[in-house]
Amino acid sequence: MGAAARRYGIDDDNWEQLIAATITVLERVAAESGVTNYSDLNREISDRTGLTRLDFTHPEGRNAMSELLGEVVERTVDELGGMLSAVVIYTDGNNPGPGFFHLAAHLRDLPADADSDTKLRFWNDEIKLVQSACKAKLRRR
Repeated sequence: MGAAARRYGIDDDNWEQLIAATITVLERVAAESGVTNYSDLNREISDRTGLTRLDFTHPEGRNAMSELLGEVVERTVDELGGMLSAVVIYTDGNNPGPGFFHLAAHLRDLPADADSDTKLRFWNDEIKLVQSACKAKLRRR
């Protein structure tokens, strides 16, 4: 955690706040059978934490979001049975970023050399898994 946070000029406590807010937001989105985009997620976690939004006009801001989502997935994948970041897509697109598939090749069963159809099926399956898990989690509360 510390190295990732410091790499982007974010102290450890604020990084933990960002992770917690991201998990909360994405679990709600998934429980509602929805998806969100990187910009809306960035705005919502900033609103929840009071921290400055990540600056997507610079690579550091985009990379920080990628690392943030990676940490969220690593912390939640065992509990949810899928990658919570599956519900985050490009603002002007209809798919997740390449970091999603890169992480999937390391944490899940997606082959590193998967073709676009295989990636699409994998992503759709992950969305269904986390939506179902988050709905069930919400019912248990």
